[in-house]
Amino acid sequence: RFAQRLMAIPIRVFGVPIGQAALPFLSQESGKGDEDRFRLLLVQSVHQVMFFAWPASVLLLVLRIPLVRFAFGTKNFPWSDTVLTGKLVAILALSVAAQAVAHVLVRGLYALHDTKGPFWVSIVSMLLGVLLGGYVTYFTSYGLLGIAASMSVSGWSEAVMLTMLLHKKIHFNMKEVFMPQIKMMCAAFLMACGLYFPLKALDIVIIDTTHTLGLIVLTSTVSAIGMIAYFGLLWLMKTEELQIVTKLWGRMSGWQKNLAKSGEAIETVSAEATVD
Repeated sequence: RFAQRLMAIPIRVFGVPIGQAALPFLSQESGKGDEDRFRLLLVQSVHQVMFFAWPASVLLLVLRIPLVRFAFGTKNFPWSDTVLTGKLVAILALSVAAQAVAHVLVRGLYALHDTKGPFWVSIVSMLLGVLLGGYVTYFTSYGLLGIAASMSVSGWSEAVMLTMLLHKKIHFNMKEVFMPQIKMMCAAFLMACGLYFPLKALDIVIIDTTHTLGLIVLTSTVSAIGMIAYFGLLWLMKTEELQIVTKLWGRMSGWQKNLAKSGEAIETVSAEATVD
């Protein structure tokens, strides 16, 4: 349960909001009968979710121990429990991207007026997770780690089955779908490899992680290094999703000017006028 709490953070931050925001637009395009436009919008939504989900998964994987200590404390969690929870977080982190993108895929099917498909997919993936969990519990010695692995497998199986259902309906262009994902996966993998040494150096030599402040500095520093490396690699690969995020950031950074141009004035009463 503790490991799931940490794993669910990026899913709730990226997967759920983007999926909810995409649903009305997907429904609108589906109602118009424009399959090409619907497919393009769905693929873009999937890429946007995965753009953030892959590095979030890597950060959970690499920073598992500092995150567990920061989230649940060192007094309440003895070191053995911290290590075990960190291992569970690492295994569950492998399915963050799948569980995040599932929120978009499900809403894509809803927009196509298909509610039975997602229902049966969820039933099948849940049964698969239960069967695998039962097997590793009673027939192997993996214990909790095996249960976490079965949950990750269940999450990926749900994402794959949802993708197959959508492909039958709207016929994805495989190059359009997988090429950006391959670039993001490569960047995330190189990011994970590159973060190992800064993490060890900061943890052992520079930063005292026995205190909360040290944990905050460690996680913030390593996360910043990782995201810079991830964005830099995607920039070298000329990934379109990075350009989209950069444009959105540019628009958000000028929100005051854009608000002033809108012509909508918000009148406020000063404190001195109120006192008078």
